[in-house]
Amino acid sequence: MKEQLIAGDSIDEEVEAFDSAGNEYSGEDGWSATFYFLPRPGGVGTKFTIPCTWTGDAFRYQVSAGTSSSWVPDNYSWALVVTNTGLQVTIEEGSAQVTPNRVTSDNYDSRSQAQKAVDDCKAAYATFEATNGRVKAYSIAGRSMEFESAEGIASLLSFWNTELWHEKRRNAMASGKPDPGRIYIGFNR
Repeated sequence: MKEQLIAGDSIDEEVEAFDSAGNEYSGEDGWSATFYFLPRPGGVGTKFTIPCTWTGDAFRYQVSAGTSSSWVPDNYSWALVVTNTGLQVTIEEGSAQVTPNRVTSDNYDSRSQAQKAVDDCKAAYATFEATNGRVKAYSIAGRSMEFESAEGIASLLSFWNTELWHEKRRNAMASGKPDPGRIYIGFNR
């Protein structure tokens, strides 16, 4: 399952159902599969499911644009559960963020938490410097903070820059792009 689902987008993917011991669950043996999405505590989302159909090789899950457009943007925990005549096995668990429909929404911020924090730290530092340290209270990454010195902001900026670098590296490698942490040297002959 993807880590980000966009409300209003269609989905058509397949998943094989193996438990942690390597046992396979198939539709040929009478198993059915469903993804269950539960909003995290304190969230505004609503529970929804994505049923799967057996294709002969794997479970296929399809969602129409009309169905996904009803999903409430929020952070969700999900589980892939297979059932068969009174039996139930949770195959896999994870988390996903449902983001707003890009066609019907008025605004959306696609930056990651790390990118937002870096941007907020830079803005806090600029304000701190511009006011000669008179403005010391800021809201960064959803938290309100107060800094006594520019070094405090710089320390937090350093932390979030490192997080952002790791995030960019993971994303590049996951999409098959070169590792941005490597330096490639070519020699001319």
